[in-house]
Amino acid sequence: MGEKYGSICRQDGLEQFVIDNANSSDKIAIISGYCSPDTIEKIARLGKKLEFYFGMASRGALTPLLLNKLQDLEQITLIKKIFVVSDYHVHTKCYIFKENGGIKNILVGSANCSINGLRSGKNSELLVDLNKNELINQHYLNDLDLYCSEVTKSSLPIDDGQILVSSQSVTTRSKGTGRNKYKISKNPFVALIPLFRIKGTKKVVPDSSGLNWGNQKGHTKKGSMESYFAVTAELIDNHPIVFPFKPQKRNTTSGKITRDHDPITVLWDDGTVMEMIFSGTGVERPSKDDRTPNNPYRQLS
Repeated sequence: MGEKYGSICRQDGLEQFVIDNANSSDKIAIISGYCSPDTIEKIARLGKKLEFYFGMASRGALTPLLLNKLQDLEQITLIKKIFVVSDYHVHTKCYIFKENGGIKNILVGSANCSINGLRSGKNSELLVDLNKNELINQHYLNDLDLYCSEVTKSSLPIDDGQILVSSQSVTTRSKGTGRNKYKISKNPFVALIPLFRIKGTKKVVPDSSGLNWGNQKGHTKKGSMESYFAVTAELIDNHPIVFPFKPQKRNTTSGKITRDHDPITVLWDDGTVMEMIFSGTGVERPSKDDRTPNNPYRQLS
């Protein structure tokens, strides 16, 4: 359907699809279960009036770090307003575009307002262009606009002190002796990734995945000297939501068949935002010791 009726729904190039609609509007309202701050900033800097509603805070998707980043983002984009749905969880992905007070277009589908949602490979996410669908009349567009108004009534401004964020509390698991332990996050959406390994009683920084990554041993000294950090089996087993299985086969937006993952947004504890990607080959689940030779298994990266 996405290929044949391109004006009705889109399966790829979703980020540009949203940007194009935003550029031809004067007001935008976005309801999304989750977001990445870099995507919100990209839309906000178009200079349009923007209202964004974060829907999944009650399910633990809003961390203190992300809340702080969104609060900072609202301060630097003064004509924008960011809200958090507080009374219930909202899984909706809805993009409403207005011009001169009227509805210009509405996109609905599965794509969150994030890099991973809007720049996923082909057939991964979907947005339907309601205004281009002859089966949808103005009545349905108005109903969606009314829905947005109802969500507004159940939302708090991003700087409201009543907003509840997911806990940052952690438990510890021994990976040595004394104080040398890994911290394991209790939040299923958050993984704490140390840049050291514990050998005996000492914290050891690996050559390839430690500090000053690009100039360390094990890296190619050409071009941008890519940097990475290691994702251990323990992290993968404790955070299955954070670390995905390696795809068997998928299509990129250009149609290329690949096993690479879609890009993700990483928010560092100092507020720095980076675009990154999972790569390489990791642990197998079930492991070789827990399966017979003919048992199916999945590999993580």
